[in-house]
Amino acid sequence: MKLVYLALMALVFSACPATNNQIHETLEAAGFKNIQDEGAAIIGCGKDEIGSKFAADNALGVRVHGFVCCGGYTPLAKGCTIRFGSP
Repeated sequence: MKLVYLALMALVFSACPATNNQIHETLEAAGFKNIQDEGAAIIGCGKDEIGSKFAADNALGVRVHGFVCCGGYTPLAKGCTIRFGSP
């Protein structure tokens, strides 16, 4: 029973990343280059969103870090947004 509880807690507290296509399409549309996916965002996105951390060069050539957050798990969910903060 303890193992089932631990497995359930791991699912609840794990993050689901945005897909590689979602990350690249969102960032390229905003003018970012040299995009690097840095894995699932455990913090940085809303509770009903999936997201990934990223590093990329902005239009001025400055390396920035942030999050691509997408509207959940259904195909009819909202699109993706870019949020900035520490990775």
